[in-house]
Amino acid sequence: MLAEPLIPTLSTPIQGWFGHRRPFDFSPTFAAAEGIEKFDAGTPPILSLAALETGLDITLEAGD
Repeated sequence: MLAEPLIPTLSTPIQGWFGHRRPFDFSPTFAAAEGIEKFDAGTPPILSLAALETGLDITLEAGD
């Protein structure tokens, strides 16, 4: 039996930015995404992205 037909009947107690129906609306209430995406419970890794940006800046300064 495939689990896919069960997805609409399941919910997750963990709410995350990636699992929101419209994450860029920044609404005060959580609206789960459709399908399996509603189980994405993470948020963007802001600190890691900040470090990445600095590394890219240094690489660009180094030039060719």
